[in-house]
Amino acid sequence: ERERERERERERERRREREIGAPTCFDTLVCAERMHTSSSSCSSFFQLLLFFSSLLLLVFLSQKGFWSDIAREFHWQKPWTDAAFHKYNYHRTKGKVEIAWFADGTTNICYNCLDRHVANGLGNQIAFYWEGNDPASHSTITYQELLDRVCRFANVLKSKGVKKGDPVAIYQPMILDLVVAMLATARIGAIHSIVFGGFSAHALSDRITDSKCRVLITAGEGKGGGG
Repeated sequence: ERERERERERERERRREREIGAPTCFDTLVCAERMHTSSSSCSSFFQLLLFFSSLLLLVFLSQKGFWSDIAREFHWQKPWTDAAFHKYNYHRTKGKVEIAWFADGTTNICYNCLDRHVANGLGNQIAFYWEGNDPASHSTITYQELLDRVCRFANVLKSKGVKKGDPVAIYQPMILDLVVAMLATARIGAIHSIVFGGFSAHALSDRITDSKCRVLITAGEGKGGGG
């Protein structure tokens, strides 16, 4: 039954992609990016300024409507209910300080980044372009290839005892393996703590200790600054 529901959701996504209707907030953001890259005139700056001012007004007038439009662009195994759209407490005197969005909904960001595109027939399209410090050092990876690597690494993490909710430290240079590690961690429901690859061993140790990370994902070396 769960698999049938997922298939129905995929079909709804395909239908939405084919439909032509009023643009969502996400569509508007894409249009703004195109406008920014296609025009270099001074008027483009004011157009963008007006656009983002309009977005702020939309959020102010209807926070629920604005962010619900954004959230609907994602795949949800279980959609959220209006009652759980946004809950928060910023005052220590009123209980635990916390904030939650779409708390009773169920989704997986890795599925949204990879699986749904493969399911929609885009597995052979480029998912990520990597450029090294040396212009001659570059590579690409497709959605299907990236999904395969992420699944393998997710299994590695599980074999090390990492489970949903566990913090995982990632200390790597800007390489494709960093993307794989982030998505694999998110895929199994773990929490990644990314530490800048230029930080010292002491700074890394502090962050691992503070976040109580279960494992550390790192690399043998990293080259930067043209080195």
